[in-house]
Amino acid sequence: MDNFLELLEREIIATIEGLIGVKPDVKVKSKEPLSEFSNIVAPLVVVDVAASGAARARMKVMLSPTLATMLSDMLLGGEGATKEVADADDLDANKEIISNILGALATSLGAQKELPKLTFSIDNIVFIAAEGNVDISSFSKLIVFNFSVNSLKDVMMFAFDNAFENVLDKKEATPVYAEPQSYDAPYAYDAP
Repeated sequence: MDNFLELLEREIIATIEGLIGVKPDVKVKSKEPLSEFSNIVAPLVVVDVAASGAARARMKVMLSPTLATMLSDMLLGGEGATKEVADADDLDANKEIISNILGALATSLGAQKELPKLTFSIDNIVFIAAEGNVDISSFSKLIVFNFSVNSLKDVMMFAFDNAFENVLDKKEATPVYAEPQSYDAPYAYDAP
C-alpha cells in the first residue's frame, strides 16, 4: 500500500498545482483501520468513488469545507477565499479536481508493474453539514494526508473498502518455474 500512497501523494500535488497554479504540501499523516468506533466528523465534502479494473472497490475522499471552498475559489481564478459551507459551484469544482487527481492516478497505475491497474469514477459528491452523519460503515482503512496550501493547513482523507485494501496489499507471487516433463505415452502410429 505504501507505493500506492506515494503515487497518490505525487498525483495530488502535481494535479492541484497544475489546476490552481500553487504547489500544495501534501504528506501522509496517518494510516488507520476503520471500525464502528471510528469517528469522522462533519462538516465535510464527501466524494464517493468506484474503482474498477484489478478489483471492484469503493473509496471515499473527504475534505473540510474550508479546504474544498479554497480549492474551488483558486480553481476559478480567485485568491483562495474560504467558506464554512460548500455550495453547488464548490462541489462541481471539487468534483473536477478529484476527477483530475484520480484520472492522473489511473494513468500512473497503468505504467506501474508492481501496482494493480485501476480506473476510477465519481458516483456522487455531497456537502454534509455539521449535524450530518458520514457513513463509513462499509470502509476498512482511513488514510489522512496533511494538506497545506498558501496559509491554510488542513487534511484530505481517503477511506478504502476491504476490496480496495486487499488489491493494494496483495503480494504478487513469484512464478515457480516448472521443469518440463516428458512422458512415455503408449502411442502407435503406422506410417502408410
